[in-house]
Amino acid sequence: MILIKLGIVTSGIAPVIVECNEPETIPREDLLNWIEIEEIPEPVLQAGKTPNLYYNLETGQLFYEYSDRQLSPEERIQQLEAELTVSKEDNVSNMLAITELYELILGGTA
Repeated sequence: MILIKLGIVTSGIAPVIVECNEPETIPREDLLNWIEIEEIPEPVLQAGKTPNLYYNLETGQLFYEYSDRQLSPEERIQQLEAELTVSKEDNVSNMLAITELYELILGGTA
């Protein structure tokens, strides 16, 4: 059993502000302010995004909304390496096209 505490409710949706995996640590008089759930879903990790957990009071469902954040140095390096790989592949394609065009201009066949 997991307990969650919610932030300000807007249109039946509230952010989860606290998660507690040890319900016995919560004073009995405070338990009314907590919601009992079975499990918390795992967020989908996305570069440049922060998962924010929300609770739908009407359906009792937990879900994530993702907000933008600055890339970590490691994520930025991965992004640049991926862009470099694409650039290299494009460069090779362009060089082949130029070679074929050059051969056509000289009267050869491509």
